[in-house]
Amino acid sequence: MLQSENGFMSIGAEPEPGMEDKDLANAGGKYVSILPNGSCFDSATSFGIIRCGHVDTTVLVR
Repeated sequence: MLQSENGFMSIGAEPEPGMEDKDLANAGGKYVSILPNGSCFDSATSFGIIRCGHVDTTVLVR
């Protein structure tokens, strides 16, 4: 399972051309998809998940 710092859980593959959802973009601005049962949440919740140790590995890039 992959979590994005901008608030996605269970990110899927990059969508095929023409299948993009303009409301689903990662922190770099690239379109993403969300796997079944995935979710979206705000950045504060995302960092709370990271800081409280609810993920196995975290990589933050500056």
